[in-house]
Amino acid sequence: AGYFESDSLSSSTAVINSVFTGTGTFDAAGITTSSIPADGFGYGGYFVGGYRGVYGFCNSGAYTGSGIGAYGYAIGTAGTRYGVFGFASGGTTNYGVYASGDLAYTGSLINASDIKFKQNITHFSVLNKIMQLDPKAFTYTSDDRYTRMNLPSGIHYGLVAQELEKIFPELVVDAVHPSVEETRGERGGEEIHYKGVKYMELIPILIQAVKEQQSMINELTKRIEELERK
Repeated sequence: AGYFESDSLSSSTAVINSVFTGTGTFDAAGITTSSIPADGFGYGGYFVGGYRGVYGFCNSGAYTGSGIGAYGYAIGTAGTRYGVFGFASGGTTNYGVYASGDLAYTGSLINASDIKFKQNITHFSVLNKIMQLDPKAFTYTSDDRYTRMNLPSGIHYGLVAQELEKIFPELVVDAVHPSVEETRGERGGEEIHYKGVKYMELIPILIQAVKEQQSMINELTKRIEELERK
């Protein structure tokens, strides 16, 4: 129905540029699209970019309510609905979702744990390794090089990845914080490479450690009872 094309070499070129210039306390849309040829079919928008497929930016000014850079919402009367679905593959490092700052949720954080996804299942012993862990209290760095990572303030508790890697190397991963675009047409900053910890996988390890410790306690209790009977 419509076709637009541009071969401009300007870094600020937009093939389509839509700006609403009115004023007032109502939610005007810069662009509105809709495509529902049948239930379960149609893309409201399809975007492909060599740098960013979709870029959402919210400037709420002095407004004291919530401002949302990207909002995902899915409804229906059957099937499964995903408000936001992220998928990444083919890179050296891939993240379906990456958050720069706190990640909050009001539902459940669900990890794929079905036995149909697992193989090479074995039992393990960890108590000796657990005793080698050295939890720390710390504050995050104020180094300007990492400002864009939005590291939290205040006192925190955790493990140092490089220390944990010597004991449980499978719990430490090489992570990458993306570069950012600081000004129009200019790429800003390099990727930040760092070590991250899979804290969720510490839970079954700690459960196993408690079981091993309880087994030792039960054995000692049994010995004490036998000595008391003599």
